[in-house]
Amino acid sequence: MEENKNSMVSIVIPAYNASNYLAEAIDSALAQTYKNIEIIVVNDGSPDNGATRKVAEAYGDKIRYFEKQNGGCASALNFGIKQMKGFWFSWLSHDDLYLPTKIEALISLVDRYSLDPETTVLGCNDLIMGPSGRTSANLFNNTLGILNPVKAFGETLNKNTFNGCGLLIPKAILENVGDFRTDYKHLLDRELWMRIAVKGFKYCYADDPLVISRVHNSQITVKAQQSLFDEEELLIREYVNPASQQDGFLEQLCFFAEKRQHYRLGKKIQSLLKEQKKLTAKIRIQIFRWKIDGVLKKIVRNSYKQFLRKK
Repeated sequence: MEENKNSMVSIVIPAYNASNYLAEAIDSALAQTYKNIEIIVVNDGSPDNGATRKVAEAYGDKIRYFEKQNGGCASALNFGIKQMKGFWFSWLSHDDLYLPTKIEALISLVDRYSLDPETTVLGCNDLIMGPSGRTSANLFNNTLGILNPVKAFGETLNKNTFNGCGLLIPKAILENVGDFRTDYKHLLDRELWMRIAVKGFKYCYADDPLVISRVHNSQITVKAQQSLFDEEELLIREYVNPASQQDGFLEQLCFFAEKRQHYRLGKKIQSLLKEQKKLTAKIRIQIFRWKIDGVLKKIVRNSYKQFLRKK
Protein backbone atom coordinates (compact mmCIF):
# COMPACT_ATOMS: atom_id res chain seq x y z
CA MET A 1 0.00 0.00 0.00
CA GLU A 2 1.43 3.38 -0.95
CA GLU A 3 1.98 5.94 1.77
CA ASN A 4 -0.87 8.45 1.40
CA LYS A 5 -3.70 9.82 3.50
CA ASN A 6 -5.42 6.42 3.32
CA SER A 7 -2.47 4.65 4.92
CA MET A 8 -1.53 7.05 7.71
CA VAL A 9 -1.36 5.29 11.07
CA SER A 10 -2.43 7.14 14.23
CA ILE A 11 -0.64 5.76 17.29
CA VAL A 12 -2.68 6.58 20.40
CA ILE A 13 -0.92 6.35 23.77
CA PRO A 14 -3.23 6.66 26.82
CA ALA A 15 -1.11 7.84 29.74
CA TYR A 16 -1.93 7.82 33.45
CA ASN A 17 0.87 8.41 35.97
CA ALA A 18 3.06 7.35 33.08
CA SER A 19 6.35 9.18 33.67
CA ASN A 20 8.26 5.97 34.46
CA TYR A 21 7.76 4.26 31.07
CA LEU A 22 6.23 6.84 28.71
CA ALA A 23 9.47 7.99 27.06
CA GLU A 24 10.36 4.41 26.10
CA ALA A 25 6.92 3.92 24.55
CA ILE A 26 7.13 7.17 22.55
CA ASP A 27 10.67 6.36 21.42
CA SER A 28 9.52 2.97 20.13
CA ALA A 29 6.76 4.68 18.15
CA LEU A 30 9.17 7.24 16.70
CA ALA A 31 11.55 4.44 15.70
CA GLN A 32 9.05 2.82 13.33
CA THR A 33 10.39 1.97 9.88
CA TYR A 34 6.97 2.95 8.53
CA LYS A 35 7.01 6.76 8.59
CA ASN A 36 3.47 7.77 7.65
CA ILE A 37 2.42 8.04 11.29
CA GLU A 38 1.24 10.47 13.92
CA ILE A 39 1.66 9.95 17.67
CA ILE A 40 -1.14 11.09 19.98
CA VAL A 41 -0.49 11.06 23.74
CA VAL A 42 -3.57 11.45 25.94
CA ASN A 43 -2.86 12.32 29.58
CA ASP A 44 -5.88 10.90 31.40
CA GLY A 45 -5.83 13.30 34.34
CA SER A 46 -2.62 12.01 35.92
CA PRO A 47 -2.33 13.26 39.55
CA ASP A 48 1.48 13.25 39.42
CA ASN A 49 2.35 16.95 39.74
CA GLY A 50 2.93 17.28 36.01
CA ALA A 51 5.47 14.44 35.70
CA THR A 52 3.63 12.78 32.78
CA ARG A 53 3.16 16.17 31.08
CA LYS A 54 6.86 16.96 31.41
CA VAL A 55 7.88 13.74 29.67
CA ALA A 56 5.42 14.25 26.82
CA GLU A 57 6.12 17.92 26.25
CA ALA A 58 9.84 17.21 25.91
CA TYR A 59 9.04 15.70 22.49
CA GLY A 60 7.70 18.98 21.15
CA ASP A 61 6.03 18.75 17.74
CA LYS A 62 7.12 15.13 17.27
CA ILE A 63 3.89 14.16 19.00
CA ARG A 64 0.42 15.60 19.56
CA TYR A 65 -0.22 15.95 23.29
CA PHE A 66 -3.63 16.29 24.98
CA GLU A 67 -4.87 16.39 28.57
CA LYS A 68 -8.31 15.43 29.85
CA GLN A 69 -10.05 14.73 33.12
CA ASN A 70 -9.54 11.21 34.40
CA GLY A 71 -12.04 8.77 32.94
CA GLY A 72 -10.14 5.51 32.58
CA CYS A 73 -8.34 3.80 29.74
CA ALA A 74 -11.39 3.40 27.48
CA SER A 75 -12.19 7.09 27.85
CA ALA A 76 -8.61 8.08 26.98
CA LEU A 77 -8.56 5.80 23.93
CA ASN A 78 -11.90 7.17 22.70
CA PHE A 79 -10.58 10.72 23.12
CA GLY A 80 -7.46 9.87 21.14
CA ILE A 81 -9.47 8.22 18.37
CA LYS A 82 -11.51 11.40 17.98
CA GLN A 83 -8.26 13.35 17.38
CA MET A 84 -7.03 10.93 14.70
CA LYS A 85 -6.04 12.10 11.24
CA GLY A 86 -5.02 8.63 10.13
CA PHE A 87 -6.73 5.74 8.35
CA TRP A 88 -5.54 3.18 10.91
CA PHE A 89 -5.81 3.25 14.72
CA SER A 90 -2.86 1.77 16.62
CA TRP A 91 -2.97 1.50 20.41
CA LEU A 92 0.25 1.69 22.42
CA SER A 93 0.04 1.36 26.21
CA HIS A 94 2.44 3.73 27.96
CA ASP A 95 4.30 0.79 29.53
CA ASP A 96 4.59 -1.33 26.36
CA LEU A 97 6.81 -1.09 23.28
CA TYR A 98 6.64 -1.55 19.53
CA LEU A 99 9.42 -3.33 17.69
CA PRO A 100 10.67 -1.08 14.84
CA THR A 101 8.91 -2.99 12.05
CA LYS A 102 5.54 -3.41 13.79
CA ILE A 103 3.53 -1.09 11.58
CA GLU A 104 5.37 -1.80 8.34
CA ALA A 105 4.94 -5.55 8.76
CA LEU A 106 1.23 -5.26 9.53
CA ILE A 107 0.53 -2.89 6.62
CA SER A 108 2.28 -5.36 4.30
CA LEU A 109 -0.41 -7.96 5.14
CA VAL A 110 -2.90 -5.99 3.04
CA ASP A 111 -1.06 -6.79 -0.19
CA ARG A 112 0.16 -10.20 0.92
CA TYR A 113 -3.36 -11.50 1.54
CA SER A 114 -5.21 -9.18 -0.91
CA LEU A 115 -7.23 -7.76 1.99
CA ASP A 116 -9.83 -5.01 1.96
CA PRO A 117 -8.14 -2.46 4.27
CA GLU A 118 -11.47 -0.99 5.36
CA THR A 119 -12.91 -4.28 6.64
CA THR A 120 -9.93 -6.11 8.17
CA VAL A 121 -8.15 -5.72 11.50
CA LEU A 122 -4.42 -6.44 11.26
CA GLY A 123 -2.64 -8.01 14.21
CA CYS A 124 0.47 -9.61 15.66
CA ASN A 125 1.56 -11.55 18.72
CA ASP A 126 3.89 -10.21 21.40
CA LEU A 127 7.02 -10.83 23.42
CA ILE A 128 7.00 -10.54 27.22
CA MET A 129 9.32 -8.27 29.19
CA GLY A 130 9.84 -8.81 32.91
CA PRO A 131 11.21 -6.32 35.48
CA SER A 132 14.82 -7.05 34.48
CA GLY A 133 14.19 -5.83 30.93
CA ARG A 134 14.81 -9.23 29.36
CA THR A 135 12.29 -10.41 26.78
CA SER A 136 10.96 -13.91 26.26
CA ALA A 137 8.45 -15.64 24.02
CA ASN A 138 4.81 -15.56 25.04
CA LEU A 139 3.47 -19.05 25.67
CA PHE A 140 0.00 -17.96 24.53
CA ASN A 141 -0.26 -16.82 20.91
CA ASN A 142 -2.97 -16.31 18.30
CA THR A 143 -3.29 -18.14 15.01
CA LEU A 144 -1.37 -16.66 12.07
CA GLY A 145 -3.01 -15.55 8.84
CA ILE A 146 -6.66 -14.77 8.20
CA LEU A 147 -9.20 -15.33 10.98
CA ASN A 148 -12.83 -15.21 9.85
CA PRO A 149 -15.30 -13.51 12.25
CA VAL A 150 -16.32 -16.70 14.10
CA LYS A 151 -12.72 -17.85 14.50
CA ALA A 152 -11.67 -14.39 15.66
CA PHE A 153 -14.52 -14.30 18.19
CA GLY A 154 -13.48 -17.70 19.53
CA GLU A 155 -9.77 -16.88 19.63
CA THR A 156 -10.07 -13.65 21.60
CA LEU A 157 -12.30 -15.49 24.08
CA ASN A 158 -10.70 -18.89 24.32
CA LYS A 159 -7.18 -18.98 22.91
CA ASN A 160 -5.61 -15.63 23.77
CA THR A 161 -7.22 -12.22 24.03
CA PHE A 162 -5.96 -10.12 21.13
CA ASN A 163 -3.25 -7.79 22.40
CA GLY A 164 -4.59 -4.31 21.66
CA CYS A 165 -1.09 -2.95 21.14
CA GLY A 166 -0.55 -5.56 18.44
CA LEU A 167 -3.49 -4.44 16.31
CA LEU A 168 -4.07 -1.97 13.49
CA ILE A 169 -7.77 -1.16 13.21
CA PRO A 170 -9.26 0.81 10.31
CA LYS A 171 -11.02 3.90 11.61
CA ALA A 172 -13.93 2.91 9.36
CA ILE A 173 -14.48 -0.22 11.49
CA LEU A 174 -14.47 1.82 14.70
CA GLU A 175 -17.00 4.22 13.18
CA ASN A 176 -19.15 1.21 12.35
CA VAL A 177 -19.01 -0.64 15.68
CA GLY A 178 -18.66 2.27 18.11
CA ASP A 179 -16.31 3.32 20.92
CA PHE A 180 -14.53 1.37 23.63
CA ARG A 181 -17.02 0.80 26.44
CA THR A 182 -16.17 2.99 29.44
CA ASP A 183 -18.19 0.79 31.81
CA TYR A 184 -15.69 -2.03 31.33
CA LYS A 185 -12.51 -1.48 33.34
CA HIS A 186 -10.67 -4.74 32.61
CA LEU A 187 -12.35 -6.16 29.50
CA LEU A 188 -12.75 -2.98 27.45
CA ASP A 189 -10.39 -4.47 24.86
CA ARG A 190 -11.85 -7.98 24.66
CA GLU A 191 -15.40 -6.61 24.45
CA LEU A 192 -14.51 -4.44 21.46
CA TRP A 193 -12.68 -7.28 19.67
CA MET A 194 -15.79 -9.45 20.15
CA ARG A 195 -18.06 -6.68 18.87
CA ILE A 196 -15.92 -6.24 15.77
CA ALA A 197 -16.15 -9.97 15.04
CA VAL A 198 -19.91 -10.19 15.66
CA LYS A 199 -20.35 -7.32 13.19
CA GLY A 200 -18.74 -9.52 10.55
CA PHE A 201 -15.20 -8.13 10.30
CA LYS A 202 -12.20 -10.43 10.02
CA TYR A 203 -8.68 -10.28 11.44
CA CYS A 204 -5.32 -11.12 9.87
CA TYR A 205 -2.24 -11.98 11.94
CA ALA A 206 1.43 -11.46 11.00
CA ASP A 207 4.03 -14.21 11.25
CA ASP A 208 6.21 -12.63 13.94
CA PRO A 209 5.69 -11.05 17.38
CA LEU A 210 6.07 -7.29 16.84
CA VAL A 211 5.26 -5.73 20.21
CA ILE A 212 6.70 -6.09 23.72
CA SER A 213 4.29 -6.39 26.63
CA ARG A 214 5.72 -5.35 29.95
CA VAL A 215 4.70 -7.43 32.99
CA HIS A 216 4.91 -5.78 36.41
CA ASN A 217 3.19 -5.92 39.77
CA SER A 218 1.46 -2.52 39.52
CA GLN A 219 -0.82 -3.67 36.70
CA ILE A 220 -4.50 -3.48 37.60
CA THR A 221 -5.32 -7.06 36.60
CA VAL A 222 -2.97 -8.38 39.28
CA LYS A 223 -5.04 -6.75 42.02
CA ALA A 224 -8.62 -7.14 40.83
CA GLN A 225 -9.42 -10.78 40.14
CA GLN A 226 -12.96 -10.65 41.60
CA SER A 227 -13.78 -7.51 39.64
CA LEU A 228 -12.48 -9.22 36.49
CA PHE A 229 -14.66 -12.27 37.18
CA ASP A 230 -17.73 -10.03 37.61
CA GLU A 231 -17.00 -8.27 34.31
CA GLU A 232 -16.75 -11.64 32.58
CA GLU A 233 -20.22 -12.49 33.89
CA LEU A 234 -21.54 -9.23 32.45
CA LEU A 235 -19.78 -9.83 29.15
CA ILE A 236 -21.22 -13.32 28.74
CA ARG A 237 -24.76 -12.16 29.59
CA GLU A 238 -24.55 -9.27 27.13
CA TYR A 239 -23.32 -11.41 24.25
CA VAL A 240 -25.71 -14.35 24.56
CA ASN A 241 -28.30 -12.70 22.30
CA PRO A 242 -25.93 -11.32 19.62
CA ALA A 243 -24.04 -14.63 19.57
CA SER A 244 -27.23 -16.67 19.19
CA GLN A 245 -28.18 -14.84 16.00
CA GLN A 246 -25.35 -16.27 13.87
CA ASP A 247 -23.90 -19.74 13.44
CA GLY A 248 -20.81 -20.57 15.47
CA PHE A 249 -20.70 -17.65 17.90
CA LEU A 250 -22.88 -19.06 20.69
CA GLU A 251 -20.81 -22.23 20.90
CA GLN A 252 -17.66 -20.16 21.40
CA LEU A 253 -19.35 -18.12 24.12
CA CYS A 254 -20.35 -21.35 25.86
CA PHE A 255 -16.76 -22.60 25.72
CA PHE A 256 -15.63 -19.32 27.33
CA ALA A 257 -18.19 -19.61 30.12
CA GLU A 258 -17.01 -23.12 30.95
CA LYS A 259 -13.33 -22.28 30.57
CA ARG A 260 -13.59 -19.30 32.94
CA GLN A 261 -15.74 -21.26 35.44
CA HIS A 262 -18.99 -19.36 34.90
CA TYR A 263 -20.80 -22.66 35.08
CA ARG A 264 -24.36 -21.40 35.64
CA LEU A 265 -24.15 -19.25 32.54
CA GLY A 266 -22.58 -22.14 30.69
CA LYS A 267 -25.60 -24.32 31.47
CA LYS A 268 -27.99 -21.59 30.28
CA ILE A 269 -26.12 -21.31 26.99
CA GLN A 270 -26.18 -25.09 26.61
CA SER A 271 -29.97 -24.94 26.98
CA LEU A 272 -30.12 -22.39 24.16
CA LEU A 273 -27.90 -24.56 21.99
CA LYS A 274 -30.18 -27.51 22.70
CA GLU A 275 -33.24 -25.48 21.65
CA GLN A 276 -31.44 -24.57 18.42
CA LYS A 277 -30.53 -28.25 17.90
CA LYS A 278 -26.84 -27.37 18.01
CA LEU A 279 -25.87 -29.20 21.20
CA THR A 280 -24.36 -32.16 19.39
CA ALA A 281 -22.21 -34.87 20.93
CA LYS A 282 -19.18 -33.14 19.40
CA ILE A 283 -20.08 -29.84 21.06
CA ARG A 284 -20.67 -31.59 24.41
CA ILE A 285 -17.18 -33.11 24.22
CA GLN A 286 -15.69 -29.71 23.36
CA ILE A 287 -17.48 -28.10 26.31
CA PHE A 288 -15.99 -30.71 28.65
CA ARG A 289 -12.53 -30.17 27.14
CA TRP A 290 -12.76 -26.40 27.60
CA LYS A 291 -13.81 -26.88 31.23
CA ILE A 292 -10.69 -28.98 31.88
CA ASP A 293 -8.57 -26.61 29.78
CA GLY A 294 -9.71 -23.66 31.90
CA VAL A 295 -8.68 -25.32 35.16
CA LEU A 296 -5.25 -26.27 33.79
CA LYS A 297 -4.60 -22.93 32.07
CA LYS A 298 -5.51 -20.99 35.19
CA ILE A 299 -2.77 -22.82 37.05
CA VAL A 300 -0.27 -22.42 34.21
CA ARG A 301 -1.06 -18.73 33.56
CA ASN A 302 -0.80 -17.73 37.21
CA SER A 303 2.48 -19.58 37.68
CA TYR A 304 3.81 -18.22 34.37
CA LYS A 305 2.96 -14.60 35.25
CA GLN A 306 4.50 -14.95 38.71
CA PHE A 307 7.66 -16.31 37.09
CA LEU A 308 7.79 -13.43 34.57
CA ARG A 309 7.38 -10.77 37.26
CA LYS A 310 10.50 -12.12 38.98
CA LYS A 311 12.67 -12.17 35.84
